[in-house]
Parts: sequence; C-alpha cells; structure tokens
Amino acid sequence: MQAREVALPAAKLRHLQAVTGPEISANPLPSDGRARMVVAVPARNEEGRIARTLRSLGDQLGEHAGRYRVVLLANNCTDHTAAAARQVARTLALPIEVIEEDFPPEQAHIGHARGRALQLAAARLEGQPAGLLATTDADTVVAPDWAAKMREALGTADLVGGRIFTLPEERDAQPRHLRRLQLEDAAYHLLASRLTSILDPEPSDPWPRHHQHFGANMGLRLSAWNQIRVWPQVRCLEDVALMNEMQRLDLRVRHCPQVRAWTSVREHGRVETGLSSQLREWQELQAHGRSWLVPGVCELRTEAQALAALRLFWAQRRTADAELAALWKTEPNALCPALAAPTFGVARELAFRARHGSGEWFEQFPPVPLQEALEDLRSALRLLERSGGLQGQLASD
Repeated sequence: MQAREVALPAAKLRHLQAVTGPEISANPLPSDGRARMVVAVPARNEEGRIARTLRSLGDQLGEHAGRYRVVLLANNCTDHTAAAARQVARTLALPIEVIEEDFPPEQAHIGHARGRALQLAAARLEGQPAGLLATTDADTVVAPDWAAKMREALGTADLVGGRIFTLPEERDAQPRHLRRLQLEDAAYHLLASRLTSILDPEPSDPWPRHHQHFGANMGLRLSAWNQIRVWPQVRCLEDVALMNEMQRLDLRVRHCPQVRAWTSVREHGRVETGLSSQLREWQELQAHGRSWLVPGVCELRTEAQALAALRLFWAQRRTADAELAALWKTEPNALCPALAAPTFGVARELAFRARHGSGEWFEQFPPVPLQEALEDLRSALRLLERSGGLQGQLASD
C-alpha cells in the first residue's frame, strides 16, 4: 500500500495552475424569473407522506399559478395516494395536477416513473422554450424558497442538483452511531468537493458547491431535457444516469447549496439503491466492526489533476504524452480515443474507462477508512489555505 501523502508540493501546484485554464464552458444564459416551471413528482404508495410534500411545493414564496405548477404521477399505487394528493391540492393556491398510471411489472420502478413524470411535466411546457423542469420525491419537503433558488441557479446552468438533508424528526430518531457516520460521510464529500473545486475548477460549478445530484432535489432547463435522446432505462439511480448524460453533452451542471430539501431516512426504501440501502450497509459495517472505506486524499488530488490536464489537452486537441498518461495511470495510446472525443464529457468518460482497464490506479490508490480520509482532507486544505497563490481562494471564501 502506498504511504499516505497529504502535502501538495508547490511545484505540482504551479504545474497544475497552468493546466486548469483556459475555462471551457458554454456562454451563460440570463436568468428569467418569469419562466414557467413545472415540478414532476413520481409517487407510489405514499398516502401518509404526500400531503406534507405537496404543501411544501404549493407554498413557495413568490410563485403564482401563471408560472408554476406541479404534476404528480401516482403510479402502480395500491393505497390512496392519488386521493390524498387531490384532497390537499384543493387547499393550495398553486395548481397541482394528479395523474394515475399503472406500468407493466418490468417498468414499475423509479427509473421509469421519474422519466414518465418529467415527460408529462415537459408536455405542460410546450411552446415555452425557456421553460424549467424540476423534480422531487413524494417523501421529501422542499424549502419555502426552493423554486426561487432553483430558478436562480438555472439562470447559469442546464442542470441543478440541490442540497439534500434528512427530515429532522427522522434524523433524531436514528441510532447515534449511525447518525455520526452519516454526518462524517457528508463532511468527507463536502471537503472532497472543496479540494476538487480548487484543483480542477469548473466555471459552471464554482465554490461553494456540494456533491449531490439526486432526484429528491433536481432541476433542469427544458432545452436541456430536449437534448436527451433516450431517458436512462435503469431501475434506480436514474438521477445519476441523467447527470452523466448531461455531462456527456457538455451541458452545465451546478451543485447549488441554496436549493434545499429534506427527505425521509426510512429503513426500507422503495428502490434497490438509495439512501435507505446506504444506511443499511453502514449498519452492517458497524455491526461487524468494519470501517467505511472511501477514496483517500492522494487519489482525490491525483484525479483532479488528471481531469484538469485532460481538459486542457482535449481543448487544444493535443496528443497524449507521457506526463498525461502518468496522471491517468495508463499508456498514452489508451487516451487517444478520449482526446478525439466530440465533447469533453465523452472524453472524461473514455479516460476513466482507460484508467479502469489498466488496473494500476486501483493498485496505487486503495480506499482508506473514512476517519483517515477526513483527517487527511482537513490537513490538505489547511496547507492550501496557508500557502497562498492559487490555493489562497480558500481563505477568501
């Protein structure tokens, strides 16, 4: 196992500063606060939770019926979700449309349901090229300024992932050790995002930002939706698949901390992979006295440097050299398809594939325990803060 290395040598940073520019980004579009927004909510057997979700969506500050509405897709329900939704909708000033559909067994999953809900929402924006789509879950409560902050973030982005917290009453009922691990994992991802934002800055996703892009809190431009040829046909993690497709198209992705939502932490979730399955995995690890393993600071740093270098090589249509290949832990020829890719998003994907194929990356960067990674990240960021120059951004935030 490679020895831990926290320091970021000045020579490396000077080299990195050269490869992080020039900025590669589409020109930002002006924000239009008057644009129509339609929120898509897939729901299945959420009779006991849907009222609270719809009230939070219906009580948005500054919104009015002419530019904001909600489409709830109650799919394959065996309870009274649709009736409960219609009952609460009658008490709200903003329009909430409830649609009931039954999918065949092979399509009765969140991946298809969210795609169908967004399709229905997009149809309500026909003739509105500047329209906005958003989505959340039927067990989630959004902040009173959620729609306003989503609009603002979509002014300079094509897709926005908002910050997702857990509902306070459910969070407080969790076992203390599990809650601690959840908080530490969130801290790790936020610190990792901070480190990456310094070493491989993305113009469309500046600091402060976070790490989440999930269906419980997501928005996108109708123009971006229309560029997606095929909705990801996956049973779960359809939100991650959507984000990956956006990146392949070089659309602008923003992880905006001001767009906030709170979701359920119920033990038995409705999807194969999600927050509930993550909590169960953590519980099992702790029951057996094992650590949660994550990428260490050396891996995070090297990956950010590799991406920054790839970004420059791709933009300048340069041929891969030994230095770039060394960053990616592969051979120069393996990076040729990436550097010939039509978009940087595809280049990134092909470079990761080449890295995975070589196997050297995983030998050099084995995962480390979460506590160790947290300690090393904090040390690395303190060094960046003290050293000035590029890393002086940290002190000015």
